Amino acid sequence: MQLNWKRIGIGAAILGVVGFTSWYLLRQFKMLSDYCYKFWKGKVTHLGIKRVDFSLWFVITNKSDIDIEITSQYYKIYVNNSMISNVGSSDYIHLPAKGSGTFKIDATFNPLQIIQVSLQNISDLIANRENIKIDIEGYANAGSGGIMVKRIPIKYSTNLEELTEDETDIPASEVTC
Repeated sequence: MQLNWKRIGIGAAILGVVGFTSWYLLRQFKMLSDYCYKFWKGKVTHLGIKRVDFSLWFVITNKSDIDIEITSQYYKIYVNNSMISNVGSSDYIHLPAKGSGTFKIDATFNPLQIIQVSLQNISDLIANRENIKIDIEGYANAGSGGIMVKRIPIKYSTNLEELTEDETDIPASEVTC
């Protein structure tokens, strides 16, 4: 039996290409999971006794070499540790390879709903906004091509005082993780 060096060379080349491609895709998948996000700005759009509307903007950074699409988001909004709202969005957000993008969470709650927790909350709404704690917990689903990363956790805490301060003039491109 004679060795066919040409077939051995082709087989080794194919094995090398498959091995390198597998390593590269696994590395990119891990980078998809190694994202970072940072609070950019927040704004209260309506502040009343029966309704508070606010928006939070975040900058999210993609560390991989692959463009990513955030396909859906789901959040629970807590005020002073009481869940007051569920927020979902199916807006697509494009994150370029080794780049950043912004996403926004809009939420509304009725301050009267949290009276059951504490009557102090209503007076805090007017006089001591720093005592109204707001927590966001949720996730986003993202992916590129056939690679999907499900349930990327997003968590943020703030208070009503921070949201009612003047809006920042810092461009999103200068917010880094």
